[in-house]
Amino acid sequence: MKKVLVLTFALLTGVAFAESVKVFSCDFEAGEGFNLGSVYNQQGWYRNGENFNFIFVTNNVSYSGAQCLCFTNTTKGVGISHDISYVNPYSADVLFSFAFIPGTSFVRYQLFDTEGKRIKKFAIQSSMITFDNPWNAPALNIDPNSWYFATIRLDVKNNVFKTFEISKDAAGDVISLQDIPFDTSEGGSGDIGKLSLSKEWTDTEPTFIDDINIDLVPEPASLGLLAFAGLFFLRKRS
Repeated sequence: MKKVLVLTFALLTGVAFAESVKVFSCDFEAGEGFNLGSVYNQQGWYRNGENFNFIFVTNNVSYSGAQCLCFTNTTKGVGISHDISYVNPYSADVLFSFAFIPGTSFVRYQLFDTEGKRIKKFAIQSSMITFDNPWNAPALNIDPNSWYFATIRLDVKNNVFKTFEISKDAAGDVISLQDIPFDTSEGGSGDIGKLSLSKEWTDTEPTFIDDINIDLVPEPASLGLLAFAGLFFLRKRS
């Protein structure tokens, strides 16, 4: 009985503090194994498309640490991807965050599930954000030469951006968009299979990206079900 109580307490404590699950993180730092120059074939990043383009790790500017990713001279639709492969059986919210200097050309951010079906695509430039099908282009009008931090929470069960916030710094103004519907026509699930980054069109304007993070955020109800399931299992074992 004492063993059951100890295990039960451990389970409930773990549930109470399980705020999120880290799925992917990349800061493009030397400590992670990144070298300056082309990012292709570094730490799992690979090329989308066959056209020659420049996507590289630089130390000229960074949001944190000493290095970041730079897009320039890229051909439209060509970019980089990183496989992730994380199953999300309870369709927890997906929390996607990254730092960026937007530039004047769109950079496309896409998340795919483990079967290669797209969960969502959006694109950011200094003057606006775009979401396709339904088309929506809220104005941004932010400084193309400053770092910003984006925090996007996707509700994959209800097909909406639960939050979409962009801030310049901790004390700066926050651009916040709420409950934006997104297209799931490709049938993407809540599993995370791949992250892709690419330029929306060909140009030479640089865009910088740093501190990419993807987390799964369980709902309290899901955590409660897991707790009750654990208690039932422990009771049966005792």
